[in-house]
Amino acid sequence: MENKIINYNIEIDDYPISFSPFQSVDFNFKIIAKLLYFHLKNNKNCTIKQITPYIVEIKLFNSFIQNKIFSRYFVNSLRQHVIEKSFYSRYLSFIDIRSTEVITDNVFRVKLKIPISYINDILESHFFVPINDKGIPIQRRDLDKTSTGFKIFDSKKSFNFIVNKDTAITFKLFENKVLDLNAFSLPNYNLLEYDRNQFKSYEFMSTEGSLLYYIKFNGEHDFLEHFTSIRYYLQNILTTDRFLIPTVSFLGTPVIRNMQKNIFFKKNKVINNKFKKELKIGYSDYTPNKKIAKAIQQTLFEMFDISSVLVEFENLSSLISNFNDVDIVLGITYPSFNNYISIGLDVVPDLEQNAREKFIEKLNLNQFDNIDELFTYSKSMLPLFKSRYFYVKKEDVSFQINTYGEIIDDELK
Repeated sequence: MENKIINYNIEIDDYPISFSPFQSVDFNFKIIAKLLYFHLKNNKNCTIKQITPYIVEIKLFNSFIQNKIFSRYFVNSLRQHVIEKSFYSRYLSFIDIRSTEVITDNVFRVKLKIPISYINDILESHFFVPINDKGIPIQRRDLDKTSTGFKIFDSKKSFNFIVNKDTAITFKLFENKVLDLNAFSLPNYNLLEYDRNQFKSYEFMSTEGSLLYYIKFNGEHDFLEHFTSIRYYLQNILTTDRFLIPTVSFLGTPVIRNMQKNIFFKKNKVINNKFKKELKIGYSDYTPNKKIAKAIQQTLFEMFDISSVLVEFENLSSLISNFNDVDIVLGITYPSFNNYISIGLDVVPDLEQNAREKFIEKLNLNQFDNIDELFTYSKSMLPLFKSRYFYVKKEDVSFQINTYGEIIDDELK
């Protein structure tokens, strides 16, 4: 008798830009990557041990060998990221790729140029997947398009992703008992007001997320000295939004409410004739971007007497393509591997010189205590909020969603 396939229906707000771990750089790929590809998980399918400050040894468990996945396939992956100069290769610059070696079929060693405390986070990341000798990433499951999105499946489970970012349709899907899990990365404000008695056999879940919202000022600007005031003023406008967690750094440091000042300004205190008097604020059409963009608009007017217009783009790709057509961009980023230091590494080139030098010094010493203050803002970027996930899932659904937005199934919890 054949075993019945377990089907999970999961809402997601958009297709990944790509399903390749070497090409895709968007959050929706990160959500699904560990369902689709093999990856390392310390003490679950391998052991990761730092045998010296500069050498990390990875020993694969039999589950990999049984699937004909050998240690050289992971070494291949490191090399291919570097050869292709993938987006993620920037996080591998601390690894001496040439000295990384295969010891046996199930053991390989990674050589570090400098000791780094977050090496395990990189090795366990969603983009570090084994590739075979032909350069092809090895999948855990198959991938197919469907009429409503796509599915990731094997002989036991099928994860059916329904692409939808209309929150009104989400409730119809629940009412028709179509969904097992709604799009957790897409804030659904109606969900907070909905009668929970209508969701019998479902659980309401909440967890801190890792999407980070920030302002990017294009070109030369005169706002830098006001960055801290702008952030607090804007956060006060959105203080009641339950999907947004105010942050004071690119490392996701939360605001301590009893220490945050209620800052209000008279226009004549900060009006500066150097400021451009009308600005374009660009954002992509995802919740809650428009809400934040309007708060930016309000802040500019009330603090600086500056008028602005909102420019909405259909998606993130469209915003990026038209980046230079607006003065201010509402950006969204997230940790590329499961440590906020990855955002810090992305921001380093835009830090002021003093902060950049201090960070590089701490990085070389592998000392990351009290670095939050170096990432409160950069020359052109100001972090504002990180996300909170509110979502509904069926009680009998066994997979989990971690803080970093990855769906983790039973085998690798």
